[in-house]
Amino acid sequence: MGIVKIKDFEISKFLNESKHSSFFTQEFILKKSFSSIDWWGFFKGKELICVWPIPITSTGQPSHDYFITYYIGPMWKRPLPDLPEHRSMSVVTSVYNSYMETFQKEYKSVMFDLPLGLIDVRPFIWQHKNNEKIKSSIEIRYTAVLEIVAYEKILKSFRQERRRELLKINKKDFEITFNSHDTAKICDFYKNNIKSLNFSPSRESMLKNFLNMQQEEGVISIQVTSKRNMKIVGFVLMGIFSDTCNVILNLCDTNFKWNKSFLPTFLTDQIIQYACEKGLKTIDFNGANSPGLADSKHSFGAYPQLYFRITTQFGY
Repeated sequence: MGIVKIKDFEISKFLNESKHSSFFTQEFILKKSFSSIDWWGFFKGKELICVWPIPITSTGQPSHDYFITYYIGPMWKRPLPDLPEHRSMSVVTSVYNSYMETFQKEYKSVMFDLPLGLIDVRPFIWQHKNNEKIKSSIEIRYTAVLEIVAYEKILKSFRQERRRELLKINKKDFEITFNSHDTAKICDFYKNNIKSLNFSPSRESMLKNFLNMQQEEGVISIQVTSKRNMKIVGFVLMGIFSDTCNVILNLCDTNFKWNKSFLPTFLTDQIIQYACEKGLKTIDFNGANSPGLADSKHSFGAYPQLYFRITTQFGY
């Protein structure tokens, strides 16, 4: 049957079964994140074995700006390592080639991530050699993942400096609120403290959609307010899916980053404590691609995990 656009009932069933689906690839999350989604499915006979969502912008072209979303790309029904090696490579190469040939007819270019665990990018390298009108640039990216065990054991894996900072934090200076925030105020807080990032209207719309989601949709917020002036000084937004906590935002007032309040350490510790209390299995801190971010996230015991972001141009 090959590749066709698929319908809602097929998507929902597949995402519930696939180990490559994540918080960010849930159907309702993608619908709230982008103008629309083209859902493509590869069928072997009547069996849907690979699904690939393509986020579409208001101009009708695939998005090249994921902003606060990750791992949007091909998802397989079964983990590929379950296949014998001699079959795995041929199946993967054949399916990816079919997708690229279909996308070449539909789009000018596509940008996508390989979900965690999918690390074979050779089909995209080889395809360029076989088709001069398809060119893929491959970006190596990393995230930071923490396995959840007993909190006391995690605490021992912190860098010694972090443990010292936790002892020095005066929690009485802060008021912590779960799942209760003002979307407009948090957007302003974001703008004021992430000034180096282009905050376009489409990005603001995406952020507002995430902030307006409810706990029942798997979105959890932690707001920290200074008791001295009742201003927001820290904010965390997390997405919970299938025993994994994805950190969407972890924001700290720039005035508190270096004032020995140790608020950044306090915020991350709150995330870890929440995951422990809820019995989750992993925290994905999402994004460890600069020296500062990587060092900070790994200082809490998180290990690096590799994934790839690929941009493919057609008919260039």
